[in-house]
Amino acid sequence: MTKLTDREEILYHIMIIYYYFISICFIIYTNHNLVHSFCCCNTQRLRKDDTSSYAPSFSSIDNNNELLLYDRTATTVSSKNGRYRKRIRNKQSSSWPSYYQPTTQQLDTSSSNNKQERNGNEEYQIQKWLLSSTTLILGDELTFKLINGETNATSTNTSAFGIISNSRQQSLDNFDTKKEYLKHAISTMQSWCQWIIQCSTGRSRRSRSRSTTKYQLTYGSIKCSPVNAAKIVDAILYRLLDVLELELELEEEVVGDDKAVDHGNGTTLLELIHIAITAWSNSKDRDGLAVHRTEYWLQVLQDDGQTSNFTDDNDMRLYEECYRGIIRACISSHEYQHLEKAIGLLDDMRAEQPLYPTAQTCNLVLYGFANCKPSTKNAKQAEDILKNMIHDCQENELKYAYRPDTNTFRQVITAWTKSEATDEAAKNARRILDQMLTDYPTLDPDASTFNAIMTLYLQLGRRKKALAIFDQMCSLQQSGRKGTKPDVYSINLMLNALSKQPPFCSSEELQKAEDVLDVIRESFNVAPDVQSYNILIDSWAKSNLPESAEKAVLLLDIMERRCRLEPSIAPDCYTYTSVINAISKSKQHKRRGSWAEEIFQRMKSLHSQGLITNEPTIPVYNALLNALIASDEYGSIERAWVVFTEIIETSDIANIRTYNTMLKGYSALVRNDDGDIISYSRPRLAEQLLDRMELSYYRETSDIIPDKYSYTTVISAYGRSNVKRKAAKAHWVLQRMVDAYQEGNNSAKPNTYAFNAVLNACAHTRYPEEKVEAFTILCSTLILVSCFFLHLVYFNA
Repeated sequence: MTKLTDREEILYHIMIIYYYFISICFIIYTNHNLVHSFCCCNTQRLRKDDTSSYAPSFSSIDNNNELLLYDRTATTVSSKNGRYRKRIRNKQSSSWPSYYQPTTQQLDTSSSNNKQERNGNEEYQIQKWLLSSTTLILGDELTFKLINGETNATSTNTSAFGIISNSRQQSLDNFDTKKEYLKHAISTMQSWCQWIIQCSTGRSRRSRSRSTTKYQLTYGSIKCSPVNAAKIVDAILYRLLDVLELELELEEEVVGDDKAVDHGNGTTLLELIHIAITAWSNSKDRDGLAVHRTEYWLQVLQDDGQTSNFTDDNDMRLYEECYRGIIRACISSHEYQHLEKAIGLLDDMRAEQPLYPTAQTCNLVLYGFANCKPSTKNAKQAEDILKNMIHDCQENELKYAYRPDTNTFRQVITAWTKSEATDEAAKNARRILDQMLTDYPTLDPDASTFNAIMTLYLQLGRRKKALAIFDQMCSLQQSGRKGTKPDVYSINLMLNALSKQPPFCSSEELQKAEDVLDVIRESFNVAPDVQSYNILIDSWAKSNLPESAEKAVLLLDIMERRCRLEPSIAPDCYTYTSVINAISKSKQHKRRGSWAEEIFQRMKSLHSQGLITNEPTIPVYNALLNALIASDEYGSIERAWVVFTEIIETSDIANIRTYNTMLKGYSALVRNDDGDIISYSRPRLAEQLLDRMELSYYRETSDIIPDKYSYTTVISAYGRSNVKRKAAKAHWVLQRMVDAYQEGNNSAKPNTYAFNAVLNACAHTRYPEEKVEAFTILCSTLILVSCFFLHLVYFNA
């Protein structure tokens, strides 16, 4: 190999430097703007005055992770002479660290197939930055232990804090200066907090489990729940306090106790703890961990001795939001003991001057009264809080007055409407509404406030009063109070009140309900949804009027035509189930089976075109089976069997009602217009289907077990047949029913209908040579009835 000259060697090194320079520029160009803009957005959003306006989310989280509770007894958080506040006094910069590029290879766990696609996804890049920046502060080992919930530290164990302290110097070595380290750590805390808030408002990636909805950060094979994310925020805050504690000790040796040094990192202890409390209060934890951690951090803040010196408006706002975060965590747990704790915190805020709760904080407590095990006691306590708010605002000149707003009255009214379905609860809810309209003319109750009262009136059967509430809402809106505009849920409640007058609506009343729907659309510009039409169709289906089927199908036609332009009224499975049920009840239509099949095919066609989202469900199939069986068409039972076979063999969605409907078809008699029987029941086919049900259940190939309706239907099939020895065969099925009940099938408990069906088979024996046997079976059945019911009375006693 020839040796390079000095000139060639210099050119070679210049080319290498140029290559690395181009590579670095490319990396900065592709990653810097995205990460920097997101981080700046997070910092600015967290520092706005409306940060606390994020509504608490009460979705159920099934989190089985270990508790991560750090203990600060080994290294106290309380500073000497309040140095934390002086040391980090300046306002923090809204910019995020621009020097950082993720380099941790452990995070790159995505598959090569979708790696390129994911790198172009903004959310994926943000999550990558979160995880990578956290490992720079906490280290790889602790970060992934926290993400996976593998840390076993408790509040009485300092091992978790030991892990943080032992890796402190290693994480500091990743940064040029301590100021950069502090700024980066705070920015990472805020970013995790913002991600948790996004989870609570449903704007982050989700993975659904069978019974609950879990929100997770997903990067490759790494998944982090909001609770574990809050633990990460805790760990970073402990690291910050640990670094600052060591720094304070060094400063005291050099500067002395009387002089504090400002490092310019720009965040006070109050703001750091506010981030941690915000993270925990939005973590969706329902095991009490969030309550414990938020209370702990508030105690740390109060032990610092600076809360009495808060005079700045921003400090008072953050301090009040810390209390609000604890209350939000208490309400999110849905435990009554935590609700009582929230009430105590509210009382503490009222007693601590100059701190005073805002309306948002009070509304959180009122929300808890309305939704955490609603009762009359809770409703009375909610009204007491409202009275205290009104009294304090009238009697005292408060700097942080908590004047009741629309949400305050709504939560108190909801607490009364959910307490119990009584006239007294409805009277109290109406009284609060009248008080709001009279004493606070500038407040407009929204539609949900009226809807809560209307719902209670409908539960009590007071449909005229529900309609009166709706009329009041409309008149207030027309008089200029725009906030009282009815929404689509109000319209649906009004339709329920109009179309379901007991026992049945007349044709004129149902037609009036349809006409009101168009009037509301024109007057208030509120478009009905699929539920609106479902209410009308269901009312027609249950009205037993001669024209009910035609009216139901007419409404379905309107929905199918308009759904191409208005997807909100696209018919769903409930719509088609109600329409087919209306057809099956129209006895004047001889070909109702074919009509129901046509409606069913229309549903399949619209689903194939993508106009409706759901395939036919088992209620739709059951309605179709019932319509075919109720039809007087020739061959309708055979067509019903084809549908039944399709359900069993292809879709595998059958339930006990599917089998019982098919059994009902085999037990039915078919008569002509003169009332003469043209087709008897088919008991052998019915018994074969019953055998199939029992065999599938005992072989554990199906969860469907015959119930009392199944056995009684087969017995009735024998009684309506013309087969020989039908009395003996009906009695044999009854004996199978009794044996099944005694073997543990509680759903097959014999009732009077089953015994009467056997007696009916004995009484209608056609052949003379079987009458003696039928009489004997009749007597034995009567004896069996007596013995069976005496047995029940004895054991129940």
